[in-house]
Amino acid sequence: MKSMARFVADTLRGPPVPPTLPGYRQARSRRRQVFRYVLGMGTLALVSALFGFFFALFPPSFYLYLAAPIAVAVLVAIWALPETEKPLPAMVSFFFFAFLISLCVWPNYLALALPGLPWITSNRLFTVPLFFAFLVSLSVSSDFKRRVAEPLAHSRPAMIALIIFVGLQFLTIAFSWNPARSATLFVNAQLEFTMIILVSLWIFSFEKNARLFAPLCLFFGLYQAGLGLGEYVSQSVFWADAVPEILKGDKFLVSKILSGQVRYAVGTHRSQGTFTTSLSYAEFLGIVQPFMLYIVFFWKNIFVKVLGGLAFILALIAIILSQSRLGLVATIVGLLLFSLILALRYWRIHRNSLLSPAIILAYPIAAAGFLALTVVWNRLSNMVWGGGETQASNVSRMEQYQTGFQKVLDWPFGYGMGNAAKQIGMVSADGMLNIDTYYMLILLDNGIIGFISYATIFIYAIYKTSVLSVNNIGSSAYHTIIIPISCALTSFFITKSVLSQEDTHSFIAVILGLAISAIYMDRHGSSAEKAR
Repeated sequence: MKSMARFVADTLRGPPVPPTLPGYRQARSRRRQVFRYVLGMGTLALVSALFGFFFALFPPSFYLYLAAPIAVAVLVAIWALPETEKPLPAMVSFFFFAFLISLCVWPNYLALALPGLPWITSNRLFTVPLFFAFLVSLSVSSDFKRRVAEPLAHSRPAMIALIIFVGLQFLTIAFSWNPARSATLFVNAQLEFTMIILVSLWIFSFEKNARLFAPLCLFFGLYQAGLGLGEYVSQSVFWADAVPEILKGDKFLVSKILSGQVRYAVGTHRSQGTFTTSLSYAEFLGIVQPFMLYIVFFWKNIFVKVLGGLAFILALIAIILSQSRLGLVATIVGLLLFSLILALRYWRIHRNSLLSPAIILAYPIAAAGFLALTVVWNRLSNMVWGGGETQASNVSRMEQYQTGFQKVLDWPFGYGMGNAAKQIGMVSADGMLNIDTYYMLILLDNGIIGFISYATIFIYAIYKTSVLSVNNIGSSAYHTIIIPISCALTSFFITKSVLSQEDTHSFIAVILGLAISAIYMDRHGSSAEKAR
């Protein structure tokens, strides 16, 4: 019986398969190849039919969900790329600096609106190819990954806070009354904030790029100040008539922005540059002013030093013409912090000098004198604290805080991105939902933990850069550029208490990336370069 069973098995199995030569494989049976082909094509046809069905069934707001599997497939393909140690550094650098320049010189509210496609803004024009070039470089180059990962891992509190913040942005989509809109805002935030931080880590791992950032800020500040002065002369957004209709994606919003802003109690045009509001314009100028001071005190070329001082004055004039209190507050904070850090650094170098202690001890007196001056000088008081023409804004912000805190207590986990203004329920004069403070926006959108994680990123960066700028006296770009970084981040963090617009957030993401890189290179600069 055993021999008969063995005979039947050998008959069914067929003749023995000859051994396969090295480097070759056994050819699959024809039947198996046909089965796999039919199964694959059938699956593709079924998935295509389902995509077509849902594409026709759902409104355009759901198209983002239909694109998710395609995006996942692309990401998997990028992840599977082999290690070549040949990333795309030229492409990453080009799209990064192109994005940075367009962000600071071109109005992002202008968009090319083509049928069936998302609006093509200047930000999207550069962030999308930058995203793919960055991912490919991460996938194929261990050195590229190291230049991004090492600085981020060194600033562990900021890294953990950023991961938590992004995770909550994603999770709160489930709580949103409009998940499609929240998902779109989430994608935009990752492209224009989170990714920009990560790309900046690689960009500023090269000292030449860190040294280049201050002159770029000088150029951006001069450019925007020039636009502000031109607007004051013409009492309008003087280039508004030159915008073609094809770039007015949201015609109502673009027309509203280009019509300019006027504080009716004053009756004059408020300069706004390429930004959506005069407040964001003044905030941006307040952020770049510390880098102008950096050029004045640390640049070697005397002509560039003079240009930096002139740019600071012009930026201050432009802030005044914007009639923005927060811009002046940002200037004052940046100037005071910059001079304090310089005094402390000078004291560390010249232990026996009396100048630095005198400056430091004079700070309380100067602060008290400035506060007294704002009380007795009515014009300065209106510029800093506001007058009757700004009382409505003050009352509105207080009401928003009261309503917002109650909403946060009702649901402390966040209502999803883009829902903060709806929860507050306040409407501006033109009928649009309005929220003034970014802190309340984060609390309502991402919850209490989301706000804590967001604040942790900035508090950590401000603390580390402030301490290092005083304690570490060096000659490299990282040892000195860290001073205006600390001032700029502090000014931004303060202005967000009264401003919710996100016009400057991508620019701040660049500064955050520069800050984390400078913190790492300040400690590991020489050893890191040798390892690379």
